[in-house]
Amino acid sequence: MSQETKEPRNIRIRPNVLHQAHIAAVIQKKTLGQWLEEAILEKIEREQKLGKEE
Repeated sequence: MSQETKEPRNIRIRPNVLHQAHIAAVIQKKTLGQWLEEAILEKIEREQKLGKEE
C-alpha cells in the first residue's frame, strides 16, 4: 500500500458486517482500516479481471 495521506471517512454499514470485518482484522493483526482498504482493493482487482474476461 502506498503512503498516501489517509483521511477519515463516514460510511454506513450494517453492524453485523462491521463486526465480522473487525474480527477478521484482529485475527490478521491489522487495524480495521487496513483490513477494509485491502478488501476494497482486492474487490476492485477481481472485478477488473472479470470485466476483461467478458
